[in-house]
Amino acid sequence: MVMNTKKTSLFLLFLFTILCLVSCSNKHTPGNKAKATMEYLYQGDFEKYVDGVSFATDTTEENRTANKALLLSFMKEKGPELKKEKGEVKKIEIISENINLDKKTAKVVLKITYASGKSETENVDMKKIKGDWKIYLDK
Repeated sequence: MVMNTKKTSLFLLFLFTILCLVSCSNKHTPGNKAKATMEYLYQGDFEKYVDGVSFATDTTEENRTANKALLLSFMKEKGPELKKEKGEVKKIEIISENINLDKKTAKVVLKITYASGKSETENVDMKKIKGDWKIYLDK
């Protein structure tokens, strides 16, 4: 009887540990979303990049569609120049992630390291839109 209780306790502890690990590794954080969206930008997948961006002027679906089209056109034109100027990206790291008290906005700092060895930090404003974190462009 004591052996069964011990096995049951160990099994429950194991399940609890797994649940904690799963819940702590949330991929839907503003930092992870900012990193993924910026990776799309540097990989040249401008459609996915634009999908991860929200604009202050997105007051209607019509505005959102127009903003996305404008940004996509701009990125297709200027993106290759950016890649040529900066070089290949080796990795993007999340340096910090601060979610505001409203739980709807956040500030993320990313470190972008290029193949040349140079690196730079990028401050990214994030906003939760319909349950999904987006890079927020207010200009």
